Order: sequence, then structure tokens, then C-alpha cells
Amino acid sequence: MAIGAAPPCSGWDRGYLFSLIRCETQNREEVAIMSRMYETIYIVKPDLADEENKALTAKINEVIEKMNGDVRKLEDWGIRKLAYPIEKLARGRYMYLRSDGDAALIAELERRLRLDERVIRYQSVKLDKDTVTAAPAAPVEAEETAPVEEAASENE
Repeated sequence: MAIGAAPPCSGWDRGYLFSLIRCETQNREEVAIMSRMYETIYIVKPDLADEENKALTAKINEVIEKMNGDVRKLEDWGIRKLAYPIEKLARGRYMYLRSDGDAALIAELERRLRLDERVIRYQSVKLDKDTVTAAPAAPVEAEETAPVEEAASENE
């Protein structure tokens, strides 16, 4: 036997090693098939017409369907003020997308969003399985002061 060469395996060792290799390849195939949950929030220009917004949404849905993904939720969060000006814009239309797919789908989706001039910013995040997404907070309405005034007049 040469120096540094591995000793030959016995029949039992060889069978065990081959079963480990077979097991590893099956697990890799299962991981490749497994789809993950992703959230993508992207901001488009606020002066975008409804037809253009629908065309962009259709384009995003087409990319996801083409890459064997699944769109779970697509919401328009409306026009909001940006934290800082982007491309000399102070406002943007926020869009929320919840989808299932693999990493290649998200890479292609982000590539398409980056190339589209209508999109100002985007961000995708992988979700845990037990994560529940919450809708954006609604503005709090002012409480009526009439019951307080009535209670004050009763105490007098």
C-alpha cells in the first residue's frame, strides 16, 4: 500500500458508504423541489396609471408562474410618503407580494424589478413557516368626546 493511500473498504463499509451517498442525493432532490415562502415589497412611482400598474402586476405574475411559483397574495398598500427622497420623488406606491417558490424564482423576480424603470425600490425576505403576515396599520380614528362630557356632567 502506498503512503497516503486510503485502505480498501470491506464489503460492509462500502455498502454503508453507498447508502449514505444515495441518501444525500435524495435529500438534495427533495430540497430542490421544496418551495419556500417569500415576501416582496416593492415601491413603484406614484404617478403610475392604473393600466401601467396592472401591466407590471401581470408581468410579475407571469415571472412567478413561469418559474413554477405560486402567488399567495398581492396587495396595493397605496401611496405613502418615503422616508427619504428617491430619484427626486417624495412619495411612492407600495405593493406587497406574498409568494411561494425557490431561490431561483426570487433571483429572477428581483432581476426583473431592478431592470424595470417604474420600480423605485424592492426587497424580498424569506419567511419562516409559522410566520403570520399582518396587514398595514390602519389610521386610528379620533374617539368621540361626547361620552366623556356626559360622564363629567353626571358627576357634578
